[in-house]
Amino acid sequence: DYGIFNIDVATSRADAIIMTNTTVFNAQKIITSRNNSVSVLVENCTFDQAPLGGGSNYYIDYNTSASNTVSNGITVNNCIFGTGWGNNGNFNVRDVRTNAATIINASNNFRTSDHVSAGNDLPNITVLTISAAQLWENPTAGNFKIINTSFTGRNTSGDPRWRP
Repeated sequence: DYGIFNIDVATSRADAIIMTNTTVFNAQKIITSRNNSVSVLVENCTFDQAPLGGGSNYYIDYNTSASNTVSNGITVNNCIFGTGWGNNGNFNVRDVRTNAATIINASNNFRTSDHVSAGNDLPNITVLTISAAQLWENPTAGNFKIINTSFTGRNTSGDPRWRP
């Protein structure tokens, strides 16, 4: 419910954060930190109904961003982003917040057409013309098997367990 990885004390720290081959469904937050890190890697992941909508939640949030840096950068590859988790009818979410000195590398990432961005987008993300319900078998029940055969990332993106 609350989050996947959270550093909520400014004196605590995680140097290397790695999230791979993962599905995140119904989570308020994904990765949050109040301190610096050396690297963040998010790869081959499927996200839906996460993070909590309303525009103030991020997939990756170094929430004291004026001072928080990820010295070797943030890398996000081969991920699929569905809708945010509804919050009083708001589904809009943000991608990344960090110090401007942090380099963000991203490739082969997709966003469904019903994903509502509130800003801070990943670079080079592809916005699909299909909704979460048209991409996955039953996303509201947590079944993210890719059913759309015209989706170009069907064999290379998202959590591998859901690929055809």
